[in-house]
Amino acid sequence: MLQNKPCLFENSFTKLWKINELWLKSDGSLNLDYLLNMYETFKCPVIVDENTSQCEEMTFREYIEKYIFNKKKGYLKDWHFQNLCHNNGLPQVYELFSILKFDWINNEEWTTSSKNNPFGEDYRFLYFGPEGTWTKFHCDVMGSYSWSANIVGKKIWYFVPIGNEKYFLDKKCGNNNYINDIRERKDIWKESGVFEVTQNPGEVIFVPSGMWHQDLTLSLNHNFINAANIELVYDLLIKRKLDVEKEIEDVISMNVYTNEEINNIKENILKLDLKINFKIFNQLIEKIKNERENFVNFFNANNIGNALIDINEVNKENICKISEIYCTCDEDIYGLNTSNIKPFLEENTTNMTDIIPKHMKELENNDNIGFTNVKMYLDSSWFIIFKSPAFINRRLSTIINN
Repeated sequence: MLQNKPCLFENSFTKLWKINELWLKSDGSLNLDYLLNMYETFKCPVIVDENTSQCEEMTFREYIEKYIFNKKKGYLKDWHFQNLCHNNGLPQVYELFSILKFDWINNEEWTTSSKNNPFGEDYRFLYFGPEGTWTKFHCDVMGSYSWSANIVGKKIWYFVPIGNEKYFLDKKCGNNNYINDIRERKDIWKESGVFEVTQNPGEVIFVPSGMWHQDLTLSLNHNFINAANIELVYDLLIKRKLDVEKEIEDVISMNVYTNEEINNIKENILKLDLKINFKIFNQLIEKIKNERENFVNFFNANNIGNALIDINEVNKENICKISEIYCTCDEDIYGLNTSNIKPFLEENTTNMTDIIPKHMKELENNDNIGFTNVKMYLDSSWFIIFKSPAFINRRLSTIINN
């Protein structure tokens, strides 16, 4: 996560999910009878025209009968299926594994509360479409990370290295507009660095913050923010705020609006454009800060062991799952032993370089690591919970002033 690179997790990470026994037949195909029996009355949004992104709301049964049974190209997209299950008292069919539990949007106590959730809703989705349906070229909202678990069939992803999305600007539509389908421009794929990834059933793909992509698609998806990409989200807000100020400079120069009114205009544009603004961002940071202050001992060198124990008791982000099983901590902070983590990662991941925290090698080879290095390790993607206070103390005053 800290390296902000895509990564593919093998199906060993999802093999124990309930979805495998409930939604799939023995041959790996979808058990549509079960799905209809459980979710037939759920309302869902369906893209009925891929050229215009025209969307219609219908029941899940209507979608299955009209599009899946008849093999028509209707794409069920951005369906808040997980929240519907929660609201209807139905159990979730999957459980986040450790890395994916570092999620400030979808894995907090306020996630399912429209009143307390800073975003007003969760960012957990289900996507479903017959062969040939696909998602147009895009970058995920808010500068967030995302992950997608493929349930059936093969899914093809097209990734463009960060910064090279400029190759796919639609010159007919002006700046900041991109073509819908980059497959139409395969002539510039090599120059732009496009690379293709095939995702098999049961595999989970991690999509970095700010990386443009396009995919062909039943999959589960989360868009999420945590300490590893919160600064990227903040930087995106600053960048887009400057763009907005240029776009409305004529309005500002009229001197008919107060500073507060101008700020509200900018905030409204940011929310429409990015699904997040400084007010929402600040609310999120405050909630995380208050939540973590109850359980984390801000790296007090005298009782780092107690801090880990506290987190083990709370288990807010499943940090103890790895700390208990795959590493051991002596009473003295200099005795951190991570020798058991690497074999676990080698056994369960496709690309070690994308998963092992960048400070792992230093920790493994240094028996007398200092407290700073421990904090650096705890800042890694495995122990991301510890980073929030450090980030908050450094950024919060700046954020509030925006």
